[in-house]
Amino acid sequence: NAALKEFEVAAAASPNNAEIYVYIGGLYRRQGRWRESIATFERARSLDPRNRGIAFMAANNYLFVRDWAAASAGFNRALAIKPDFVLPRVGLAYLEVFRSGNPAAGRKTLENIPASGDPHGIVAISRWDLAMLERDYATAEKILADASFTNSSAGGAGKTFYQGRLALARGDIESAQRYFDMAR
Repeated sequence: NAALKEFEVAAAASPNNAEIYVYIGGLYRRQGRWRESIATFERARSLDPRNRGIAFMAANNYLFVRDWAAASAGFNRALAIKPDFVLPRVGLAYLEVFRSGNPAAGRKTLENIPASGDPHGIVAISRWDLAMLERDYATAEKILADASFTNSSAGGAGKTFYQGRLALARGDIESAQRYFDMAR
């Protein structure tokens, strides 16, 4: 609440600064004030309509409240600004899973992203996540083996954490514990 008050003061002093509204929208999101968050991200987007990051964050809000059409439009808006922007593609993949319960549809969305476009492991972990949802542990293991990241920006965890989760899913508690100890 204190941070929100400070950003509201900043917004009053600089009402055309889109970045201020991004922070306010993020604070509203964390408070569970979804209507205010959506409106604030839309305000930021209207102030800086060519900002791919703002377009992506606004689309995420719609994803979180299950407004599938607005989320899809928002992710596509971010891609129109920067076609090789990976995050909206990942957002569209998860949108397919959340909307239809079909990880295969999400996986198809991620297929055309080259490994070189994933230096932080976000796409690899998304692919891993979808394989895990389908209980395709062999594919999940291969994804981890082929991934070039050490610590992924997707969740901030290293490969050993995901290997531990995979071992746990397979029922190999001993290996899971070993991987989790290494991750810690």
